[in-house]
Amino acid sequence: MPLTHSVILITGAASGLGRSAALALAKQGAHIILLDRDLAKLEQTYDAIVAAHGPEPILYPFDLAGANEDQYQELADKILEKYGSLQGLLHSAADFSAFTPIAQTSTKTWLQSMHVNLNAAFLLTRVLLPVLQNSAHASVVFTSDSAVKNA
Repeated sequence: MPLTHSVILITGAASGLGRSAALALAKQGAHIILLDRDLAKLEQTYDAIVAAHGPEPILYPFDLAGANEDQYQELADKILEKYGSLQGLLHSAADFSAFTPIAQTSTKTWLQSMHVNLNAAFLLTRVLLPVLQNSAHASVVFTSDSAVKNA
């Protein structure tokens, strides 16, 4: 199904599943907003999409772990201003270093993981909901890493 009039934001777009999804969706004609904290890797994803003759994506360096609510809202406002609506939000960012016994997990590591993997998805979805609702057929998709299956 061609996605030529679709705008899709992908978190974790610099690598892994997020990068793969960005490439596949751009190949179908979607306009992709690449969101990740790693600008160098985001640029690599951008270059791969352009090299494959996909629509020119938007780079949006964003640290899900460090951003405050105002920064999330600023992102939503920019998308609303530029596109008017959003047809998809793909939550692919994840913070996972290793399976570690809880006794050896620091509070800082735990809180950052929970923030990126849970709170950030809530915050981003909440601020983007009005932009998504401007589309007749918008979707929010949550993904998980293959490591989860090995737990």
